[in-house]
Amino acid sequence: MPADSARSEPVLAILAKRLGAEACTVPGMLGARAARTPHGIAQWQQQGPDGDWLPTSWREFHDRAERVADGLLARGLACGQAVGIMATGSPRWDIVQMGVLAAGG
Repeated sequence: MPADSARSEPVLAILAKRLGAEACTVPGMLGARAARTPHGIAQWQQQGPDGDWLPTSWREFHDRAERVADGLLARGLACGQAVGIMATGSPRWDIVQMGVLAAGG
């Protein structure tokens, strides 16, 4: 950003006013998006023997990430504790990563 276009307010503060403070985190933005467009497509995943591409809605993505977060918290994950995800990149990995972030890991 050029020096002459300095903001008078930090970006996160602006987002907090527009979207609510909780929406200034990645899990918060996911929740806001799921509430705004629950049936919109968040991602596509190739599945099945024919390799069909199936959509995952924002609501489904959010709900799956919440279940991961709930499971981690139930197993005693502490805020700021490191979590390793041992998996290849995939749509499921994205959901697990979001669940870890939502749980504070």
